[in-house]
Amino acid sequence: MAAQGQQVNGNIGDRDTIFYDNGRSTVHEVQYRKGDFGTWRVYLNNWQTRSIDYLPITTHGRSTAFANPTVTAIRAPSGRPAVAVSMFLPSEGAAPGEGGPLIYYREFATLPDPIAGVAATYFDNRDLTGSTLTRIEPRIDVDFGTGSPSPHLGADQFSVRWTGRVRADRSETYRFYTQTDDGARLWVDGIRLVDDWTDHGVVENSGSLALSAGQHELRMEFYDNGGGALARLLWSSPTTPKAVVPADHLSVPRTGLRGEYFAGISLTGPPRTRPDSTVNFNWGSGFADPNVGAELVSVRWTGRVTPRYSQTYRFHTNCDDGSRLWVNNQLLVDNWVDQGPVERSGTITLTAGVPYDLRMEYYNRGGSALAQLLWSSPSQSKEIVPPDLLSPPTTGGPPVV
Repeated sequence: MAAQGQQVNGNIGDRDTIFYDNGRSTVHEVQYRKGDFGTWRVYLNNWQTRSIDYLPITTHGRSTAFANPTVTAIRAPSGRPAVAVSMFLPSEGAAPGEGGPLIYYREFATLPDPIAGVAATYFDNRDLTGSTLTRIEPRIDVDFGTGSPSPHLGADQFSVRWTGRVRADRSETYRFYTQTDDGARLWVDGIRLVDDWTDHGVVENSGSLALSAGQHELRMEFYDNGGGALARLLWSSPTTPKAVVPADHLSVPRTGLRGEYFAGISLTGPPRTRPDSTVNFNWGSGFADPNVGAELVSVRWTGRVTPRYSQTYRFHTNCDDGSRLWVNNQLLVDNWVDQGPVERSGTITLTAGVPYDLRMEYYNRGGSALAQLLWSSPSQSKEIVPPDLLSPPTTGGPPVV
């Protein structure tokens, strides 16, 4: 192994693991020359990108040799994610008076959400119900082995739904391939190309579809029952060699809502922002979002809803605890109280095909967590508001009410 341009002839230690932003990284100590304590350095191994990077940590006195690193993910008083790291500075290689323990603290800047890739929603069961976490992934190409995709999920008995758009460069017939252990289902433009919802080792399935050049809707579902867990999406065409569908040909969904997840029940502080296809979550005692916690959480969903019919609609919130709902800037539900699962509703007259601003707010103080948005009309049976009739906001903030 080469490190920072040097050959490692000393010890390598796997010291600690950190889960940050739903990702897993391992902190290593590396000694370039055995017995030379001044050559200890710290490296970070990112399990998602498979990269190993040198951490150029330097004290005020210019010490660069560190050993025994431990790292803890915390939330800063500002509400931003942060890390606290403890290390030991050996006297050999340390600046005068700096040998001994060191504590390092750093907040992470809030980064804009990526638009390339696909939205991945992970569930803590095989049935794609409830939700444990949602994140943007650059492509559908994961191999968890016998491990877990997140510290908030088990290594077995989980499922994933990826949604987004795939761009065809040319108008021709494309073949899409799923390679999974266990089951897989795949739709492109609403047409099911793969339907293999069974337990098995790594199996490849495929289906073909004539596509026009441009963007097409994509949805892939996967579950792991036990043992290894692997899921990949590949494609080929007369002009496209068979390969994993690349990130620069994938983009996040145009449908659904923007979800802003806050630590605390007052919808304040920096939010964790993510795309949610609709509001249909039964988290139980699990995490609404791992970055904000399992309890004392609030969420604001914003976007637009487009009705099918010109008539009076009844919108329903089914929540544990509080909820508020606005459609076209009209307050239809105002139930901001602690409670068990309760449904509240309000009516508004809408015109078919016209997009209307929608905003729903929710909080969970403790215990079970449930949040659902439904609608009904004289021509519309009561149902969860479907993703294809929802669209994210066109501006960077929630509608002003």
